[in-house]
Amino acid sequence: MRKLTSSLILAVFVLSCITPPAGLAQTLVGAGLLPAPGTMLPPSAAYVPAHLRAVTIDPRDPFRFEFLIRKSEMPMSDAEKQSAYRDLLKYFLAALAVPDEQQWVTH
Repeated sequence: MRKLTSSLILAVFVLSCITPPAGLAQTLVGAGLLPAPGTMLPPSAAYVPAHLRAVTIDPRDPFRFEFLIRKSEMPMSDAEKQSAYRDLLKYFLAALAVPDEQQWVTH
C-alpha cells in the first residue's frame, strides 16, 4: 500500500512538472472576469466609513462621554449602524486602556 501511494504521488508530481496546470488567474482573464495583465484600471469610488469625529467629556462627571460620530456613506440599517458605532466606541475605550508605551502607531 505504501509503495502504491508513493508511486502515485511521484507520477502526479512528474506529470505536473511536464504539463503545469492552468492557474486560476489565467482562467479568470480568459472568462472575462479580470482585465488582461497590463491594462490600466480606473480608480474605484472613494468610500468613507463611519468614524469618530469628537469626544465631549462632562466636567462634573469625567466618566460621562458624548461622542460625535460621522456616519458612513454606505446605507446601513439601524442594527448595522448600532453595531458599527459600538465597535468604534470599543476601539476608543481600548485605546484609553492601553498604556502609551505599549501602543504602536504607523505614520
